[in-house]
Amino acid sequence: MNLLKTSFLSGIATIIRMLTSLIVNKVIAVYIGPSGIAIIGNFQNILNILINTGTGGINSGVTKYIAEFNDNNKKRNEYLKASLIITITCSLITGILIVLFKEWLSIKAFKSIDYKSIFVLLGITIIFISLNSYLLALLNGLKQIKIYIASNIVASILSLIMTTIMTITLGLYGVLLSLVLTQSVVLIITTVYLFKKKTISNFRIIINSLIPKTVYTQLFKFSLMSFTTMLCIPIVQLVIRNIIISEVSLDSAGYWEALNKISNMYLLVITTALTTYYLPRLSEIKNAEDLRTEIKKSYKLILPLVGIIIIFVYILRDTIIHVLFTDEFLGMSDLFLFQLIGDFFKMSSWVLGYLMIAKAMTKLFIITELISGATYLILAYILIDFFGIVGVTLAYCLMYMIYMLIMIKVYFKIINSMKSTL
Repeated sequence: MNLLKTSFLSGIATIIRMLTSLIVNKVIAVYIGPSGIAIIGNFQNILNILINTGTGGINSGVTKYIAEFNDNNKKRNEYLKASLIITITCSLITGILIVLFKEWLSIKAFKSIDYKSIFVLLGITIIFISLNSYLLALLNGLKQIKIYIASNIVASILSLIMTTIMTITLGLYGVLLSLVLTQSVVLIITTVYLFKKKTISNFRIIINSLIPKTVYTQLFKFSLMSFTTMLCIPIVQLVIRNIIISEVSLDSAGYWEALNKISNMYLLVITTALTTYYLPRLSEIKNAEDLRTEIKKSYKLILPLVGIIIIFVYILRDTIIHVLFTDEFLGMSDLFLFQLIGDFFKMSSWVLGYLMIAKAMTKLFIITELISGATYLILAYILIDFFGIVGVTLAYCLMYMIYMLIMIKVYFKIINSMKSTL
């Protein structure tokens, strides 16, 4: 399956996810407002950290190595078993720690212990969330794109139903509850699809496989990369959000959070295609010429698409605010320009950035993540002081321009390295 077909299928899933997100965001905006969305943003940052910890941070590695050794059953089975062991072990340990530190986590997320029961529930269910993430990464590596996308569609529909009902009946507590429960429920559907289609056969052979230490070592490289991203992005967002709250206002932090949701929503078509097609494909490529061809092909499809989308989003920004949120959010209209330019450079750089994951360039990946996170934070701190809330979007834009330049240098480094091994 090529990039265009994958983009088409992922586009269908994305449209469904966007439509469900439209309704969910509208419900949350009406029942909770800007300040509530800022609080939910804090919880989602913490939730992402805990879920990544629960999976062991190896999902990209699962996709890469399953795709790379798809025609070598022995090697593939080694990675299947090792990754399953890591996922179960990490999720159990993480779940226990979440329950033990439930009050501390509640205070960090909400400045109150009133929501500690949410973390108890998360501690109990995180093994199911982790297993669902593992199975999706496995499906991606096996190039079972239809099943992968079907599972994501089901997740979107379930999220819509659960979040809407729980928000209306329980308010903020209901939103948090739905964020925890949805992925656990989706595990059932993913598992049914997986075994119904006989995607994995000879399960006993997989379980009985002997695992060399090198397999664990290679997977843990992805843990390091994932944990770096996991710590950098949520922590930077938490710090910036708190700077906005202290220097501007809580409502402004809500505007920024809402803007990030819009960016994430319309970029889903691209990011889903990159994850489902691009990462496994890059993992397979062995020579420089094929890599050049794949990069050029990706840019010819992705950049015009992103450009068209951001132009329409900018022109229709006020309409989007009305549809997605409420009149309370009209203050975010001035934030779109630099955010959208930043999104363009973000997608441009990610096309090259995925090379570091596909080629398991752990050290370089960690260094670039730390540099980009620190750059974003420093620029945001300085520019918020000069320009107010607009400063954070300008910082975002400048950071991804810098990141793009770094990724260009990384690309040529990889190309030269592949040439020298011929």
